Amino acid sequence: MKATAARTTREDLMNEFDAVIGETEQLLKNVAGAGQEQAAALRMTIEDRLADATERLARLRADATDQAVAVAKAADRYVKDDAWRAMGIGAAAGAIGGLVLGVWIARR
Repeated sequence: MKATAARTTREDLMNEFDAVIGETEQLLKNVAGAGQEQAAALRMTIEDRLADATERLARLRADATDQAVAVAKAADRYVKDDAWRAMGIGAAAGAIGGLVLGVWIARR
């Protein structure tokens, strides 16, 4: 469920940036032919949307950082609580990897 929420947030953020880019292009086209009032209003809209997108990106980054920290703490806690089990899993993975590598080398 969190992955879906993160994907939706990412998609919303990309849509927001696309809108900002579109409005920036519109501003560049209208600056030459439009009056100062229209250009200023469009500039304010772009600045507001860019500020919103920047804020949402910062929240997305903070959420990702919090999630990474939580995963790292859980892994650290697991290794500390079950040190022998973690060492056994590591040794088994190394033995299996060595066996596969040995078979591969022997076949060459």
